[in-house]
Amino acid sequence: MPASLEYIPYRLRDSTARRDAIHPHYFAGHGYASVRVGPRGSGNSEGILHDEYLEQELLDGEDVLVWIAAQP
Repeated sequence: MPASLEYIPYRLRDSTARRDAIHPHYFAGHGYASVRVGPRGSGNSEGILHDEYLEQELLDGEDVLVWIAAQP
């Protein structure tokens, strides 16, 4: 199944979360899984966010893509 990925360090639990909650249902209705991930150290993710676009963030993003690709 194809997937839509949001890999963002904000807006996972703030006042826009309720509005954004409709998006996964829309994608699912069109045959897409919806995956929303906060980078390490942001939102509810463990770790420390030292800065944006560091090598670790990019590597973590690659790990997320590998995980998504391994899903049935």
